[in-house]
Amino acid sequence: MLITACSLPILLFNGIDVYLNHALDPINIGFTLVFFILAALAEEILCRVVFLGLLVEKYGEWNSLIASSLLFMALHFLNPNVTPVAAINLFLAGILLGQVFLYSGKNLLFATIFHMGWNFTQGSLFGFSVSGMAIGQSLLIQQAPAGSAWSGKNFGLEGSVECTVVLILAISLLSWRQSKRAHSGTAQEPDTLLFTRGLEKAELAGRQYPQDRTLR
Repeated sequence: MLITACSLPILLFNGIDVYLNHALDPINIGFTLVFFILAALAEEILCRVVFLGLLVEKYGEWNSLIASSLLFMALHFLNPNVTPVAAINLFLAGILLGQVFLYSGKNLLFATIFHMGWNFTQGSLFGFSVSGMAIGQSLLIQQAPAGSAWSGKNFGLEGSVECTVVLILAISLLSWRQSKRAHSGTAQEPDTLLFTRGLEKAELAGRQYPQDRTLR
């Protein structure tokens, strides 16, 4: 959803021609998926579980989010084609990923899947470079003119102004939602727990329904 919101304006208004890749190799996509999973897992463990997880207990939520996001941004400075806009977006992405980790009850699996999905969607589906690095194959093939700040230049989607806007909106929405939950007294229940409880209620209702029919 977030990647689509970033991608469509870039693809529609920057003179980029997009083609379906009819020679897509599933094995190549599989290896890329494994790479994204391992990369996301390593970054989540370092930046969120270790760094953010330790800081948040002592320095509070936003101080810790900012510190861990600066670390996340710095880890990507060695990537090729980094621009000032890309650096800002890396910092904002660190904030968003930190929120996902904290608001899911520090769920490493949930945070890793979100992180991996972010990278896989922009790289292997839409065909953008991921944090400045080109991806082997993608579902869509782009033929673009010289890049601008609007299209992310050679850094990819994360170097675009569109990405900046979407990240700010996503961070604001999560902050507002968490604040609303705090005022309603449900802030201590992470999203993953609420989702699990919903599944349990649905399963219980499914068990009761056949019994009601039998009684009739």
